Amino acid sequence: MPSFLLRELIDTTETREMQINRQHRDSVRQVVQSLNTTMPGSTLDEVQKTNNHFTVTNGTYPGGELSKDNTLVSGLGSSSRFTNQLILNNNVVLDGLYLTSSDDNAAALAVVKTGHTVVFRNCVFEKTLEATSYHIELEETTSRVIAIGCVFRGPSKSTSILDNPGVAANAVFVGCFDQTGNGYGTSTQVGCL
Repeated sequence: MPSFLLRELIDTTETREMQINRQHRDSVRQVVQSLNTTMPGSTLDEVQKTNNHFTVTNGTYPGGELSKDNTLVSGLGSSSRFTNQLILNNNVVLDGLYLTSSDDNAAALAVVKTGHTVVFRNCVFEKTLEATSYHIELEETTSRVIAIGCVFRGPSKSTSILDNPGVAANAVFVGCFDQTGNGYGTSTQVGCL
């Protein structure tokens, strides 16, 4: 949800210096608003039928469901954390996010629903000791995921990073780093460690 900042009311008794300062503050507000950032704690409310874009700043965000086609969520900083499960119920691109398990979320960090493709770019997935599920779960054989430059951390008690009931071509990892030691699961890997 975008946050909107109000401009200051004009005070007719203010000095010239006060007017210049107010105009400067208004200019800064306009620049911040033009970034269309989503503040920590906000939910990602997809108001358009398609092509929703979110730029999340550093901070903690709840998970939730993204269900509109071609939604793009980009992390503005290195600490744009999602601590609850993301349900991805349409074609979505997630870029520069930090997905982590928490006391409220021991389930998969991201679930790709039936018939959709999700692209993760430069994301970090981190499971805690208590978490027994996968990092990414593909719901059906028609779900697909592409992960580019992602890092997978944490001693997940599952057998692999990915739960893929489909073929290896449905999950492609490019230039990713598996720090769990569990392997990627049924997938295609290119230049991964």
